[in-house]
Amino acid sequence: MKYAALSIAVVLILMLSNEAYQYLYYKLPLKLVSVTLKYSPGEPCRPDTPMHMTIVNEGYREIIKTSFILSVKVDEKSNSIAQLLSSNYSTDRVVGAGETYQGCWLYPKLYSNKYAPEKLLYEAKSQSIEFSD
Repeated sequence: MKYAALSIAVVLILMLSNEAYQYLYYKLPLKLVSVTLKYSPGEPCRPDTPMHMTIVNEGYREIIKTSFILSVKVDEKSNSIAQLLSSNYSTDRVVGAGETYQGCWLYPKLYSNKYAPEKLLYEAKSQSIEFSD
């Protein structure tokens, strides 16, 4: 009886240790990475590359690839929720632990050009982060 209780306790400790490791190594770093997008034809971007992306890595692992779906929607202040773009993007830019990367790229071709770019909402959805280890 004593050995059975000890065996159960050891198995439970091993299971909890594995769950803690999985969370700390695989899930927590993803929560500590953010990707933000905005239309910025002046500062810090140039007019020919007005899409500004910022990747913030507040984690402890180095990022080697960041992928996401760029979602462009009509401004929330209007009654329309029109989706103007949903397209896959990725960058192989290395972002070290505790570092930030900022870059600019060409404005995407939208489903409709009747909206002013500065009035639209730009979001990085379905982010996929690859770490170096």
